Amino acid sequence: MRILIDTREQLPLDFGRYEVDVERVTLATADYSLQGLETIVGVERKSESDLLGSLTQGRDRFERELARLRSYQLRAVVCETSWLRLAHGEYRSRMSPHACLQSIIGLSLRYEIPFLLVETRESAAYTVFHLFRHFLKQRTDELQALLKNQTAA
Repeated sequence: MRILIDTREQLPLDFGRYEVDVERVTLATADYSLQGLETIVGVERKSESDLLGSLTQGRDRFERELARLRSYQLRAVVCETSWLRLAHGEYRSRMSPHACLQSIIGLSLRYEIPFLLVETRESAAYTVFHLFRHFLKQRTDELQALLKNQTAA
């Protein structure tokens, strides 16, 4: 597996503990994708401060990104924070905890994209890697079943 990381990603996740190749490229959508699947696999990563900025002053740009990502087969927003931190307002932003959580829920439903709150950078890398691994495994299994059915026919 070759994970692609967008060149605009300022602090890329570290996939060193996984058996994976990593390449920095310019991606049209998302921060992370897979080689050869750039138009159907995309994960957007957000630090806590980036998430809050994307829900406030950067919201229009963020929603355009989500709209593009919506057409992908595998799509997610992986956020390096916790639901409790957001719910308790344990962050540096004027956005109220209620508005923050309601924005996440609303955007998730509007664009049909899961927001995965994973707390740390290490757990973000774990999540991205395993999202990609499971996606590839499912698609490989589907292809093998199709080929098996075709040869049986």
